[in-house]
Amino acid sequence: MPHSSVARNLEAELEACHARLAEQARERGEVDHRIANGLQLAASMLAMKRREVADSEARAALVEAETRLKAMSRFHMHLARLNDRGPLDLGALLDELGSVMGSAAGTVLSLRSRPVVVRASVAIKLVVLVNELVLNAAKHGREDGGKVNIVVSILPVGARRLMLSVMDDGAGLPEGFDIASCNGMGLKIVQAILEELDGTIGVIPTDRGACFRVDLPLEMIPRIA
Repeated sequence: MPHSSVARNLEAELEACHARLAEQARERGEVDHRIANGLQLAASMLAMKRREVADSEARAALVEAETRLKAMSRFHMHLARLNDRGPLDLGALLDELGSVMGSAAGTVLSLRSRPVVVRASVAIKLVVLVNELVLNAAKHGREDGGKVNIVVSILPVGARRLMLSVMDDGAGLPEGFDIASCNGMGLKIVQAILEELDGTIGVIPTDRGACFRVDLPLEMIPRIA
């Protein structure tokens, strides 16, 4: 086959591959848009219901739920806008979304990170993973209705591994806790993402609260000065 024909065939295959990737990104964006719109609708319905409720405690609970739904809606709208972008700094992205994630979880969220630049598709998966762990910590860590302080740490290990932890100062894990046997939706999402990224998750002993640590192979993209 002439070299020109080979080149044209390769170019056509590359264009087809790019089109498939673009379509996948568009579909992911549409899913996040739909989730965001659904959450916003649910928040609006709660607001309407709140105006009909006279009990102050019930109204306060509805306000809290409405606030969290709106925050989750903003979170998914942000993810939808990321699908067509290039490499992302995971730490900067989490810092940008930290207040939204904290509002959604009803908690105080802090971030400790070094620059970690990865593909946008990987960054989005890891943001979802962190968000699920934060929601899980806020849900199970509260004591007597108080707020939980949560620290998210990101530490690159060389150029090919990443360690990520989510630690809280809440009630801690129950005795005999086994993450592999958990049936909660949040941890199932976390485990599904880690299976896709070939990562692992474990529990790190702490004096107070709980700490989940994620370890995964990840090829960092060098930062351009």
